[in-house]
Amino acid sequence: PILAAMRVLVTYDENGSAKFITNPEKYFDSIGVRLVSKLKDISEKNSLNVIGKDKEVWGGLVQTCLLDALSQGLIQLDSF
Repeated sequence: PILAAMRVLVTYDENGSAKFITNPEKYFDSIGVRLVSKLKDISEKNSLNVIGKDKEVWGGLVQTCLLDALSQGLIQLDSF
């Protein structure tokens, strides 16, 4: 779910080729602690199988990445 949440950093050109708008490793270095902490808090209450299938868990992680990318100016609201 953490890696999938970082899909907000992917953009597509006119040919449909995908690329990251920023270095994903550096981005993870800046946000990874928050993402792992959220997942850890949830995992203490649920099984890994439940977490992996929970849409709210996935959505919460995506929302965290999205808000962070917006605040850093990496993406614009009109790009969605």
